[in-house]
Amino acid sequence: MGGAERRISIATMTVGSHADWPLTGRSAELDSITAVLRRGERGGVLLTGEAGIGKSRLARAVFQRCRADGLLVVTATGAEATREMPFAAVAGWLPEGTKPSMRADFFGAATRRLRALANGRRIVLGLDDAHFLDDVSAALVQHLATTVDARPVATARAAAAERDPVAALRRRGLVEVFEVRPLSAVEVTDLLHGVLGGPVAGLTAELLCHNSQGNPLFLRHLIDSGLESGALAERDGVWCWNGPLTPHARLGDAVAAAIGTLTEADARAMEYLAHAEPVEADVLERLVPAAVLDGLEARSLLAVEPSGSHLLVRCAHPLYGEVTRARTGRLRRRRVFRRLAEAGATDQLRAVDWRLRGGLAVSDDQVLGAAREALTRCDPRLAEELARRIPSTAALSVLSQALVAQGKAEEAESLLCKETTGELVAIRAINLLWGLRRPDAAAEVVRAASERSPELGVAELAIDFFGSGRIRAVDRADLAPTTPVVAGAAATLSVYLRTFAGRPEQVVTEFGELGLSHVWASLRGAARACHLHALTLTGRIREALLTGERYYAEAVAEGDPAEVALIALERGVCESWSGRVPQALPYFREARALVTDAMPFPIQAYVASEFAACAAALREPSADVIAETRARMPSESGLSDHMAFAEIRVLANSGQSTHAATLLEALVRKHIGAGRLTNAVECQYYLCRMRPSIVDASLLAELATRCDSPAFPLFAAHAHALATRDVAALEASAVRLAELGYGGMALEAATVGADVAKGRSRTAARLGRMAERLSTECGFSPVWLNPLTGPQPLTTREREVCELAVAGLDNAGIASRLAVSVRTVGNHLQHAYAKLGVRRRTDLAAALNLP
Repeated sequence: MGGAERRISIATMTVGSHADWPLTGRSAELDSITAVLRRGERGGVLLTGEAGIGKSRLARAVFQRCRADGLLVVTATGAEATREMPFAAVAGWLPEGTKPSMRADFFGAATRRLRALANGRRIVLGLDDAHFLDDVSAALVQHLATTVDARPVATARAAAAERDPVAALRRRGLVEVFEVRPLSAVEVTDLLHGVLGGPVAGLTAELLCHNSQGNPLFLRHLIDSGLESGALAERDGVWCWNGPLTPHARLGDAVAAAIGTLTEADARAMEYLAHAEPVEADVLERLVPAAVLDGLEARSLLAVEPSGSHLLVRCAHPLYGEVTRARTGRLRRRRVFRRLAEAGATDQLRAVDWRLRGGLAVSDDQVLGAAREALTRCDPRLAEELARRIPSTAALSVLSQALVAQGKAEEAESLLCKETTGELVAIRAINLLWGLRRPDAAAEVVRAASERSPELGVAELAIDFFGSGRIRAVDRADLAPTTPVVAGAAATLSVYLRTFAGRPEQVVTEFGELGLSHVWASLRGAARACHLHALTLTGRIREALLTGERYYAEAVAEGDPAEVALIALERGVCESWSGRVPQALPYFREARALVTDAMPFPIQAYVASEFAACAAALREPSADVIAETRARMPSESGLSDHMAFAEIRVLANSGQSTHAATLLEALVRKHIGAGRLTNAVECQYYLCRMRPSIVDASLLAELATRCDSPAFPLFAAHAHALATRDVAALEASAVRLAELGYGGMALEAATVGADVAKGRSRTAARLGRMAERLSTECGFSPVWLNPLTGPQPLTTREREVCELAVAGLDNAGIASRLAVSVRTVGNHLQHAYAKLGVRRRTDLAAALNLP
C-alpha cells in the first residue's frame, strides 16, 4: 500500500566506501584531539576502540584539520603480515632510494627528511593500526616524538592498547588516550539520513542501530546488505527495511574479524550462546567449561546480566549471534539444540522448543501447552510454529489467533472458513472484518453462529463500530473473553468506543486499568493511539506529546510496523492540534511508508486521511491517497466518514471553504446520528473556525454539554467569540487555548481579535504581538485567515460556485457536483463577476484570495 518504492543499487549509490561517509557524532572528540596537538607541551593522541568503531575515520578528519592549520602530516599503517619486518611500516618516511644498513642510518635519514619537509612546521605522525607496527618502526616513532617534537596520532584496538608497541607510547607519556565510543541512536539516525539522502523510518533506524550497536563499519555493511537485497528501499519519501536481516558475506567477514581467532572450545561456546541467547548461565555452564566462558567474557564476546535470581548470558554484540547462526549448518544447528535440551532449561516453553528443534520426542499436550504459553507471552510467531505441529481443534484456536495477530489474514480464513461454533467463530469474524475488509461477511458469520459467547459479543461490537460506524453503549464488564486475541480486541474496542462517543476524559482516567494485551501489537498500538487522542482532546496536549514519544520508543523496540505506524500517526495528530502542522507531516509520512495492505483496514484509513489533510494544508503535492485507500475499503464502513472529513479539509485548504462547509454540516449530522459525539465536536469546531456563525457555535456548545472533555466548552467559547467578533472573548480564548497547548487555535483567535480591534491601539497591538509570537511557534496558519481583497458580497451558493470554478471544474462539472442545472451555474458566475468587479473565471482566484 502507499506510494512506489525506490531501491538504489550500490552501483548508483556509493555507500560502501567508508571514507565517503560524513563524520557524524565526533565533533567534540575532533575538537579535543586537535586542541591536544596544538598546545605547547609535548604530546600526541591514541585513539582506541573496537574494530570498525571509526578510529581511522576520526584520525583522517584530524589529519585534514591539521593540514588546514599548516602542520606537516605523514602517515604509516601497521599490518599483521609485516609486523616482524623491520622498517616495513614507515619505509615511506625515508628519502626515495634510501637503503639503510643499520638502525642509526634509518633514524638519521628519516629525521632529516621530515625536518626538511616540515621547514619549521610542527610534525604529526599518523599511525593507523599502531598495534601492528614492527619494533624498529615503533622505536622511530618514539625517537621522533622526543627529538623533533613530532606528535603521534595513533589508532589501536582497545585490547591491543595494553601491549607493546602501543603501551610503550603510553608509558613514556607521548600520547593521551581517547576512547572512540559507539555512535548513539540519534547519531546513527543522523548518519543514515546523510548516507541515504532522506529520512529513515524509526523502526528501520532502530533495527540498524540495534544490530550495529553504533559501529559504523557494521552499519555500512548492514546498509550495503539491505540495498543489495532490496530489503532497504525508499517508500513514500521514507527509507524502510522490509523483511528479516540477513547478513551478507562481507558483513560476516567484518564481524568475524572483530571477533578474532577462536579456539574450538570458544567456537562451540559461541554457537550455544548464539542459538539460545539470552540463556541462563547455569545452562551454559553445563555445556561449556568455566574457563572458556571466563575467557570469552574477558574478550568482551559475551555479556552477563542479572535477571531476578538468575544470571543471563548473551552475545556482547547482536551481530556476533546473527553471523554465528547464519554460518551454522542445519545438521550442526540440530545438534546444538539437542545439547541445549539435554542440558535442561528451567523455562518449560524453551525446553519444549529446544527439544523440538533438536529432533527429540515431545508429547502433543506439551507442545500445545507451550503454544498457548507462547501466545500468552505475546510471541505469536513461536505460537504459530508450535501449533502447526499438532492437529487438534485446540491447536487450531492457538494457530488461528497467532496468524491473525501477525496479519496473516488469508491463511487464517482458509483454516477457519468451515467453523460455526465456539471461539473460532469470533476469531473468524474479527479476521474477516479487520484483516480481510469484509464486514458484511463478518456480520453473516456472527448471525449464523450456533451459540453465543463473550468472544462473539466482542466481534459484534467491532462490526457495529467499524462496519456501520454506529456506537452503542456497553459495559466493559460485559466484555470478558478469555481468548487472548479477542481479549486484546475487547480492550482496544472499549477505548475506541469511549474516545469517539464523547468520553475522552473517561479514557484518560481509566486507561491504566485496561491491562492491554501485547499479543496483537497493532491493536495495542490502536488503543495507545486512542489514549493519545483522548489526551489531546481533553486539554493535555503537552502530556500527549511526551506520552507519544514514550509510546513510539516502546513500539519501535517491540518492532511491529503497524503499531509504530499508529503511534507515529497520532504523534502527527498531536502536533496538528498544537498548531505545528509542518512538524506533523514527517510523522504522517512515516506512518504512510510503514502501512501495508496486510494491516487492519482502519489503520490504512486513518493514515491515508491524516496524511492527505496535512499535505493539503501545507500545499505539499501528493497523490489522491484517500481515493486510493477508499478503493480498498469496504463499501460500507464507518471509516468512510473519517475519510470524508479528510476530503473536506483538503477542499478547505484548496480554497473551497464554502463547499467544504456545506459538506461538513451534513457530516456532523451523520456523526450525531451514529452516536459519534467526539467526531461531531471535531468537525463542528473545524466548521466554526472556517465559517463562523452563531447557529454553528450554538450547536457546538450543545454538543460540548453531552461530552465529558473539559476542553470542549473552551472550543465552543472560541467558536462563539469568532461568530460575535467579541474582542474580549477572542483574547480570553486565545490566552486559554495557548495555555493548554492549542497554539494553532490560539493563533486564529488572536489574529481575528487583532483584526476586529483595529482602532483600539493597545488591544490590537497586544493581540497582534501574541499572534506574531504564535505564528512563529506554529510555522503555519490556516487558509481561512487570508482575508478577501474586498468586501464579501457573494451569497453562500455564489461563493461555492466560484470556488469550484477556481478548482478547475467547468460549468457542467459544477452543476453535477451541486445537483443544479448548468444554466443556474452560469447565472451564479455572472452575478459573482459583477459583485467582484471581474470579467472572467481566471480572475476569481485573485479576487477571492484563493490559492
